[in-house]
Amino acid sequence: METTLPNSPHSEFLHPRPELAQCILGGFLRDTRGCDLTPNQRFNHFAASPLCAVSVSFEGNSRILAKPSDFVTPAGAELTPAQTFSGPQNRPTTSWNDGDVYAMVIAFYPDAMSAMLGIAMEDYIDQSVRLEDLPDGPVLQILQRACEASEATTMFEALQADLAPKWRDIRPPQNSFGRMIGDWSRSLMLNAALSNTGRSLRQSQRRMKAAIGQPLKRLQTFTKAEEAFALALQDDGTDMAGIANDAGYSDQSHMGRHVRAQTGFTPTELLRGYESDEAFWSYRLMGQRF
Repeated sequence: METTLPNSPHSEFLHPRPELAQCILGGFLRDTRGCDLTPNQRFNHFAASPLCAVSVSFEGNSRILAKPSDFVTPAGAELTPAQTFSGPQNRPTTSWNDGDVYAMVIAFYPDAMSAMLGIAMEDYIDQSVRLEDLPDGPVLQILQRACEASEATTMFEALQADLAPKWRDIRPPQNSFGRMIGDWSRSLMLNAALSNTGRSLRQSQRRMKAAIGQPLKRLQTFTKAEEAFALALQDDGTDMAGIANDAGYSDQSHMGRHVRAQTGFTPTELLRGYESDEAFWSYRLMGQRF
């Protein structure tokens, strides 16, 4: 059980402008300044995700826990750069803060960032690099300029203002597909199936993998996990067998193995952490969107 804090940490999900809904999922803001968190309360758990992200630390620092010993002595883990770009992550990740932190993670749809940055997203699967190590160009310059802001919401608005005209020039000719991973992945699959480019299916699949970093079939695993999470929150996790069936799993055990692979926790542990553990703040922000 978490200890009551004199000042509660502030976590907030920042929604993108409507015209950028096919490009940006949103911003995850985290502010623990003045909260006097215990070492255990300074962990940050993140699920595996098909999205890519730009992370910015305005104050404080973060350490990625890459090996089991890092969870025992997190202060010895490697420091992450203040500004990083992360590709899609097929494994859950955990970070730890030495002290107070004021930071934001902006999640992007990988096909959008692949087009704007001119990169093959499959080269960044399970990778995090310094923002400055991305290929130079107008979009990188927009990201770097936005990161010069000292305040998160100001940065997010400045980034959107500069990205909007770039995105208008390259966005696909289709209706907005919403801002859920399931909606996005289903839209990609439908567009691939209806594509009339005159090229082979194999060529289409290769192009799609370069843009999103992985096969479309892999996205189905993320979609199932998202649906199970949403159903569990609506049902308070009281009917795990029913949740597994409704989310498309063969049985409850199948769902349990899948959820553990995506998050590092069993469904029961995940829901318990969601309710009471400060380290699960990112899951609570995602839960607010359902």
